[in-house]
Amino acid sequence: MAFIMGIILGIIIPIILIFIVSSIIALISGILTYFLSNNEKKKRKVFIAVVAPFQILYSFFFILLIGGLVISETKNIDIGIGDSWYVPLNNSCEILMIDITDKAFLKCNEETLLSDITDLQLKNNKVYGKTNNNKYFSLNLNNNITQHYLNENDLKESENITVLDLQKTNDFYNNRKWELTEYLIILDFILAVFFSVIGFFILFRITLHGWKLNFNKKKTTTNTG
Repeated sequence: MAFIMGIILGIIIPIILIFIVSSIIALISGILTYFLSNNEKKKRKVFIAVVAPFQILYSFFFILLIGGLVISETKNIDIGIGDSWYVPLNNSCEILMIDITDKAFLKCNEETLLSDITDLQLKNNKVYGKTNNNKYFSLNLNNNITQHYLNENDLKESENITVLDLQKTNDFYNNRKWELTEYLIILDFILAVFFSVIGFFILFRITLHGWKLNFNKKKTTTNTG
């Protein structure tokens, strides 16, 4: 049930919203094209004006979605579909949030080491954090050993930290996700824009001029005599 709800929230709702936005744009652009364009191939121009918003926006969305799935599989990071969010700390440990983003689990090798985490910091292969009951901890990512502390000062003294810069779990998740996937997300966005525009030009070309390209061939004549 949770997976189905995740699909609904992550895919179906955006599809419906895109349909609504595309319909509004198509209505406006179709009316404007009808009254402002000349009579030459007028129906085809109106058709393009009506169809193009759907083609561009849906192409953009699905290319982003496919790219996001690839990023998710290669980087072990969720793409925001479903009721859970996760991001790796290293090859064996990750931060996981279910239903809500203000409390997180810390898992290593599929085993939950800590729960109800509200604040996090990753520094030099160590994770520092605070739990919902205002207790502090550190996790050594090299050996997955966890240390618990009663307060922030105990953690600083034991870990020899001058300044503890903890982030809320949601902020930590977003920053860590961007850190690991920045160039891939940018590339996915560029590809989505590129192929959406290419799709529009193909639609424009086929609708107005047909499938075949016409080339004017010059006839040459030779004089004999």
